[in-house]
Amino acid sequence: MKYLLKNYWLAIVFVGVSINAQNFQGKAVYQTKTTFDLKLDSTRVTPEQQKRIETRMKDMLENVYELDFEASTSLYKKEEKLEQPGQSGGGRGFMGSLDSGALFKDTKAKTFIQAQDLMGKLFLVKDSLSQLEWEFKDDSKIIGKHLCFKATAKKEVSNNEFRFGRRGSQDDDKPKDSLKTIEVVAWYTPEIPVSHGPGEYWG
Repeated sequence: MKYLLKNYWLAIVFVGVSINAQNFQGKAVYQTKTTFDLKLDSTRVTPEQQKRIETRMKDMLENVYELDFEASTSLYKKEEKLEQPGQSGGGRGFMGSLDSGALFKDTKAKTFIQAQDLMGKLFLVKDSLSQLEWEFKDDSKIIGKHLCFKATAKKEVSNNEFRFGRRGSQDDDKPKDSLKTIEVVAWYTPEIPVSHGPGEYWG
C-alpha cells in the first residue's frame, strides 16, 4: 500500500480586528487541508471501501482552528464542534481557556505553553519558541481586503509516515525517525502588525 500525506493551513478569514493606541486584537480562522494518495490492494479493498476510508481520513485530519491574538500574545485552538449555551468564554482571558491541545504563545517573552492530555490528565508544557529564519519574497496578492506578501522558511521535520497493513514490507528497514527539510510558505500583511501564526509558527 502506498500512502502520501500533505497537510497545510488555509487562512479563511480575519474577523473582529480592532486597533487603538494601546491595543491591537483580532481573530484569524484557519482550516487544515490534506491531500494524500492512498493506494490499497485492489484484491482486498473495493473502490467503494477505499473511498469510504479516504473520506473518514479527511474528516479526521481536517479541522477548523481559531487564532485569537493581541499585540504579543495569542491562543491557538481547535474549534469546538458543539457550543454549550451560555459559554462564550468571555472574561477568562487567553490562559483561562487552555483546553487539551491549545497553544498559548508570548512572542515578547519568546515562550509558549501547550496543554497536552496524557492518559486522561491535562499537563501544561512550557518551552521556548523556535525561531525560523524567514526570507521575504517579492510575490504579493490580495487576500480578502488585505495586500499580502510572501515569506518562506526552511524547517526540519520528522519523516515518520502513517503505516497501514502487514509488517515485513520492503520499507521496514528504513529509519523510522529520520529528519527531512521542508519549505514553509506564509503570506503576511503589514496591515495586521502582529507576528502570530497558526500552530507553533510566528515571526
